[in-house]
Amino acid sequence: MTKKRRKGIKELLVFSSASFLNDVGSDMLRPFWPIFVTSILNAPMSFLGLLDGLGEAIAYAVRFPGGYLSDKLKRRKPFIWLGYLFAAFARIGYAISRFAGLLLPFKILDRLGKIRDPPRDALLSEIVDKRKRGRGFGFLTAADNLGATLGPLIAFLIFPFLGFRRLFLVAAIPSFISAFLIFSLIREKRQTKKVGFKFRFKELDRRLKLLILSSAIFALGWFSLSFFVVFVTQKVKIGFVPLLFITMSGFASLAAYPAGRISDRIGRKAVLLTGYLLFSLVCFLFIHAKLNLFSALVLFALYGVHYGIITTLQSPFVADLSKKTLRASAIGIFQTVFGLCSLPASLIAGFLWDAFSARVAFYYGMFVSLLGAILFFVLVRSKNFNNT
Repeated sequence: MTKKRRKGIKELLVFSSASFLNDVGSDMLRPFWPIFVTSILNAPMSFLGLLDGLGEAIAYAVRFPGGYLSDKLKRRKPFIWLGYLFAAFARIGYAISRFAGLLLPFKILDRLGKIRDPPRDALLSEIVDKRKRGRGFGFLTAADNLGATLGPLIAFLIFPFLGFRRLFLVAAIPSFISAFLIFSLIREKRQTKKVGFKFRFKELDRRLKLLILSSAIFALGWFSLSFFVVFVTQKVKIGFVPLLFITMSGFASLAAYPAGRISDRIGRKAVLLTGYLLFSLVCFLFIHAKLNLFSALVLFALYGVHYGIITTLQSPFVADLSKKTLRASAIGIFQTVFGLCSLPASLIAGFLWDAFSARVAFYYGMFVSLLGAILFFVLVRSKNFNNT
């Protein structure tokens, strides 16, 4: 094994460990987040939709600036460990919030931490052989979702002893450790020679622009998981919510590496399309299924498979279609557009829920996401849209 390959494996393991720990912390509180907002702090569903929609939009909106600065400064590491610190301090903020409006600045800080993703993904795409890029991202996503699986399990065990606020404080600890791992174990070469850098959207590959367009339309129907959680708690006891998250994250983790491996063999397109279509199917099944604990577990498992596929394949797909010098910027702009489109998805779903019913909100998500998937299918079928 060459020295370069050993270094690449080490960096993949460090990034995966940091992502694993951060998700342990974030998903310890995730099952209880919608209940904390709507029941403990007495906020309406529309405010929950605003928090989640705005949070997701910010999480993606900061990625283009993060990717752009990373390419311009030729630095990756500082963006990564700072991002984990933001997440840790935000969870402390959640714990001390006494009214719903105070959650907003801490949600913003939390999601600003996502500035770390494009620099990390760009670096990962460079250290992993292109022929195995899907597997590399699949391993990272599997570790990420394994943390998301253990987080709710830990929360399920300790919540009866801690309650909401102390649980949020404990959830900050893993992200502090993640920041330390990146800061202390990743070594980055400093670029002493100044290199001019400019980013222009027109310089992106036409195929990448089509990917951005179709995925953006899909995202307009991709509202947050909180809506699925609140809908299920109408029929399932709140105490089982962590089990649903464990199921979802577990299946996302199981789906990630196979999805990446299959995409290395047959291309990203067909596998990513499967993930998009699965979300539409899950919305349809939530509308028509007779909800009980068993059916909820099945539905959250399907949601997990779709989530594992999407989160594994989007970044390597963009990396395949972008130049090395623009890679972090390209990943960042894709994720920024996707996230900005997810803001109206959760906002509209929240207002439809309050004004009409939960079923109307799910119909909205089903039809809009299906439209995006169909457009993606049409673009994928065109001869000039090949994964090169």
